[in-house]
Amino acid sequence: MFENATEVQLSYLAGIVDGEGYVGIGTTNGEYFSPVVTISNSSRELLEYLQLFAGGRIYHNAKATSRMKSSYHLTWGGAAAVEFCSLLLPYLFLKKPQAEIVAAFSKCKRNGKNGRLTDEESLNQAIAYVQVKALNKKGPAEDSSEDPTPET
Repeated sequence: MFENATEVQLSYLAGIVDGEGYVGIGTTNGEYFSPVVTISNSSRELLEYLQLFAGGRIYHNAKATSRMKSSYHLTWGGAAAVEFCSLLLPYLFLKKPQAEIVAAFSKCKRNGKNGRLTDEESLNQAIAYVQVKALNKKGPAEDSSEDPTPET
């Protein structure tokens, strides 16, 4: 993954992630956590181009209807998502805070006995999950006390 990617390709990919991507941490039953990066788009051709130099897996999400085009997802999970975020950090803008958390996720991953997480590692993963979830929250900002009037 990314072996032959140029600076231009990495910059382009970061722009696509900022505009069309999701950087987060998934959970199973609130107990197991896994980093994930997904780019969603109606152009399978675009996702196949990105996949050439960035890897990942393409999934067909929804079939076309009279009101909506087919959509596709290019996804990286686990260690690949951590590597993805680490490499794109210098180029990201909007999703940079999420990517910083995901890039650091490997530091709180299965170092305990028998591949099991220690209590501290589990807590660190849960904290990372909550932090990224808050950053990805949709809707108006919690702090609406700021004046929305632009400065002149």
